[in-house]
Amino acid sequence: MAHIILVGCGGIGSRHLQGLSQIDRKVDISIIDPNPESLIQGKKRFEDMPVNGLLESIGYYKSIDSLSGDIDLAIIATNSDIRRNVIEELLEKVKVSFFILEKVAFQSAECFDHVLSLFRKHNVKAWVNCPNRAYHSYKDFKLRNYPSGKVNMHVDGGCWGLASSCIHYIDLFSYLTMETLIEFDTLGIDPKLYSTKRDGFIEFGGYLCARTIKGDTLTIVDDKKSGRPVVINIANEKSKCIVFETIGKALVQTQEKSWDWEEVSFPILRQSELTHILVQEILDNGTCDLISIEESYLLHKPMLDAFNEHLTKVMGQKQIECPIT
Repeated sequence: MAHIILVGCGGIGSRHLQGLSQIDRKVDISIIDPNPESLIQGKKRFEDMPVNGLLESIGYYKSIDSLSGDIDLAIIATNSDIRRNVIEELLEKVKVSFFILEKVAFQSAECFDHVLSLFRKHNVKAWVNCPNRAYHSYKDFKLRNYPSGKVNMHVDGGCWGLASSCIHYIDLFSYLTMETLIEFDTLGIDPKLYSTKRDGFIEFGGYLCARTIKGDTLTIVDDKKSGRPVVINIANEKSKCIVFETIGKALVQTQEKSWDWEEVSFPILRQSELTHILVQEILDNGTCDLISIEESYLLHKPMLDAFNEHLTKVMGQKQIECPIT
């Protein structure tokens, strides 16, 4: 019987827990969070879900010290600034076969490097939770339309979290283009920092540009003067798609259909609807549709380096860690 642990039961962590409540086999689940309020929130959200008789046990703990025995899968949903320490502590105490890490995985390439070495040492497989590539909507869209010429992708919205969430769209861009060698241009990012709900973390506004070696382009906009929802435009020489994720619809044009617009369903799963699917894939096959940590490193590194270069300019002193989560 599999033992699954979730470290971090705040906002996204509690949604992972709701997803785990729908798993299709007997499992033991352990939840770790030093914050009692987070444990209470997670337990409430778990109890809001339909009862699953397959769950053998679920325990809520304040410390990793409460764990014992081998762990089949660990979901690390902590803030990015402590994720390395959590992983180190976990691997010192128990054997873990698989990890899913929340984004942004780490705040510097150096920290990312260290954890990759640690995973190799302990023979661990891991993925980063950028789930766009796991959605059937995007998988079907790619199957029908790509690869076919250069991809031009534009993400536009207001006050949605450019610094902390753009990795989701960078990952989608990489998935569609099948490229991981991406260069970033931060000249369009606002020359100021924005506060967040979490102490010690910052946000960016403005726009971020990226380009692959073959000429695919990505522009990501976060207009801090607007609260408009995110809309994604994806185009190549044979198709164009405008995705409205918040309402689960898209407008599609294709050369094959004479460039006539067609409205289609484009469902985007919530985390509470996805986690159990990913976990079941990993337990059954040793893999899942998320990006591997090794491949995600190739996207995180240039992004973090570009962000830290921007921070250095804004703050007037060398920055080697980007305080985003």
